[in-house]
Amino acid sequence: MDRLLKPINILYLHGLGSSGNATTALGLKELGFNVTAPTYRPEHFNESMQELKQLLTSQSFDCIVGTSLGAYYILQIAGHFNGPAIAVNPCFEPKLVFNKYLTEPPINYQDDSIIEITPLMLEDFKAVSALEGVEIMIGENDEVIPAGYQKSFCQQNNKKWISKDWGHRVAEIEVLAQLIETTVSLGSNSLHKS
Repeated sequence: MDRLLKPINILYLHGLGSSGNATTALGLKELGFNVTAPTYRPEHFNESMQELKQLLTSQSFDCIVGTSLGAYYILQIAGHFNGPAIAVNPCFEPKLVFNKYLTEPPINYQDDSIIEITPLMLEDFKAVSALEGVEIMIGENDEVIPAGYQKSFCQQNNKKWISKDWGHRVAEIEVLAQLIETTVSLGSNSLHKS
């Protein structure tokens, strides 16, 4: 697909242990998108929600995109955003998925430090209430958040998804770029496939 004439402004949200310099954010920038990719602390729900809502009110975005725990935040803030939203390999239930991190803390990939996760932190995460208005992409070979779990969650919520032959990371940035361009040019999320 040809790049749209007007640069597309994207808010990109990284996952746990990553940063605003995530390979997906950098790849989208290389393809000519205007990408705002804050480095935030997604393990801190209330702090992150406050920061992200502030970003949405202070800047203008054509599309919001997130991966993994960043995709969870896309699902949480989509109701505060009037435009296309894309969640790639979403962590639908951090309370459940991150329970393992209470005994096996995750690593921050930026500085190799341990990310502390406590039961109190997990309690702050709110349930995802609706999937409407968000495109869901699922990597069939996701080794972090199993594709079967993601699909089951979508099915329970009557939500269709787009399957890709990826792992947990976006393997083909051009495919994501095309989805962004298509949803922005349509002005709505009407591309659901299962």
